[in-house]
Amino acid sequence: MRKFLIYILFFVSATISHSQNLRLNLQQGETYYQNSKADISITQEIQGQTIDYSMTISGKMGFFIKEKGEDYYLMEIKYHSLAMKTVSPFGTMEVSTDKKGDTEDLMAGILTKMLTHSFEAKIDKAGSVEQIDNMDGIFTNLFEDYPDIPEMQKSQIMEQLKQSYGENSFKGNLQMITAIFPDKEVKVNDTWSKQVTMETSMAVLMDSEYTLKELTDEYALIYVSGTAKTSEDSEFQEMNGMPAKFDLSGNISGTMRINRETGWIEDSEVHQEFEGNVELGDSPQFPGGITIPMKMVNETMITN
Repeated sequence: MRKFLIYILFFVSATISHSQNLRLNLQQGETYYQNSKADISITQEIQGQTIDYSMTISGKMGFFIKEKGEDYYLMEIKYHSLAMKTVSPFGTMEVSTDKKGDTEDLMAGILTKMLTHSFEAKIDKAGSVEQIDNMDGIFTNLFEDYPDIPEMQKSQIMEQLKQSYGENSFKGNLQMITAIFPDKEVKVNDTWSKQVTMETSMAVLMDSEYTLKELTDEYALIYVSGTAKTSEDSEFQEMNGMPAKFDLSGNISGTMRINRETGWIEDSEVHQEFEGNVELGDSPQFPGGITIPMKMVNETMITN
């Protein structure tokens, strides 16, 4: 009996410590989904005045596996729903493709146009995005139903959309939850590191450490922690009609649960905090430019 118990304990121990090769294992012809929601709060100090505002960006995306290679996937990707909400001292603005029947809602109509086009991405089995094609298609003909919009307003809207949904933003957001796999076999409590650059209105370099916290027949639970910093080589970018450059740094923490069989994300919660300055260049609004202290907190939740 004692030998039997020792054997059982040995078997359990061996099973728990068994190394795993975590990777994407998606099937050609299948569609995988992501529902995402990012709650962003920002505090700025402008000429002695504290200004708080918040933004919520959410949406659903479908990833159809067109081709499965030896070490890559070719995906056809499409937005299925999009929504944005901003709250500031100037008021609240809420836009959603669920309001597509409202012909008076300009932004809802424009976002709905984005749902009619798809684009492609080539992703390796470790989750890194190698190539994105045809993404400009989702931004074509956005204003065909609104011919009277001034060109300046069109330009500002397009700038905001590309910052939130353009190629750089899409690549960074996707890699945050796909480019997480180790380049070696791991077991519970093992750690590994990854570096990802995320770009929207600013380029952010994220150094993250991942830990395999739990492994079951159904899922792998991964904990992430790390640091983030805007690129030291960043240049002024147009933002709301003004040249802007960010100097921010902060921390990342969160958990991710991935499907054991496919490697696809089942749910994820990631907390990010940044603090520093945004430098606005010379403009009619701020002659000679201005440096604004800024703090940003981002809570991102993803489910399948």
